[in-house]
Amino acid sequence: MLLREQTTWEASNNEYDWLGTGIYFWQDDPGRAWEWTAQRHWPHLALDTAVIEVEVELDECLDLIGPTYMELLAQAHRQLEAVYASRGTAMPENMPDGRHFLDHAVVNQVAENWWKVDTVRGLFIEGAPAYPGASFYSLQHIQIAVRNPERISIRRLVPRGGNS
Repeated sequence: MLLREQTTWEASNNEYDWLGTGIYFWQDDPGRAWEWTAQRHWPHLALDTAVIEVEVELDECLDLIGPTYMELLAQAHRQLEAVYASRGTAMPENMPDGRHFLDHAVVNQVAENWWKVDTVRGLFIEGAPAYPGASFYSLQHIQIAVRNPERISIRRLVPRGGNS
């Protein structure tokens, strides 16, 4: 099958997407991408459904894996608190069911108002502990939200259900 470079990507702008507005990818985890696809589209998973491997340039990246930008996020949060207080409205909140309204608002505050952000990367803790007392979780993963589609280049189709 011929894989052509896609010229348009559809960004997710759900108000609960934890890394803000962007085109979401799992970093180095095509198996998880297939699991997610199957969960979202089963039993209507079409034969032409595909998972693609892309290369994402992490230039202008708000990289939330380490501590570098945590103070920046805290400042953005304080600014949002002031904005919501001046409006007399409640701040967004993260929900126990995995919807991240607050995180979405804070990341977008940085990316839309403070400095140029083409990509956002974060470690997502999800699933059950790998063993009793573990700090590792069954579905933990790194996600990247791409705000600038020019940072994406297609590499290949990933075989159905596979990591190879």
